[in-house]
Amino acid sequence: MGFLWFTGGSLWVTQRRARSNLAYMIGGYGVFDDTAASIEADFGDQVLGPAPLQMGRLWVAYVRRESCFLVPMPQIVWAYETTDGISLNTRSGNHYHAKLSPAERAATVSHLKRVMPWIAFGYGAAMVNTWRDDRADMLALIDRAHAEGVTFDSIAHPGLRSGS
Repeated sequence: MGFLWFTGGSLWVTQRRARSNLAYMIGGYGVFDDTAASIEADFGDQVLGPAPLQMGRLWVAYVRRESCFLVPMPQIVWAYETTDGISLNTRSGNHYHAKLSPAERAATVSHLKRVMPWIAFGYGAAMVNTWRDDRADMLALIDRAHAEGVTFDSIAHPGLRSGS
């Protein structure tokens, strides 16, 4: 079984059996040992907080007893708050939900907006419809915002801006 845990202010990844959920998750990003080393390098020099969602420079890790996920940070393109956490959506269309307290949600959104200002934030009918029907156009806007070093809201039409 694979384990992902926070200890001593560091994130550790180990593998006991190749058929674990964590091994499959990490294996999806390439060779297990190389990916595990990348995750450890990303988090190894950081003092991690108590929240179950941790963001490195390259990876987002969520660890709770009932679920866990790892997502390469550059793949995240859309985030929004829910009643019990935050949802992260990736370029490929994968969706990850992290259950967080209200304080953890606020801190996570604030951090994401600071380190990844070009991604889309918020949830609304126009955002959902664009994601479902015109994802290529939405990704083009996100990529443009990233390339220009501006926020998604600054270049998106009003219906796609946060809070719309």
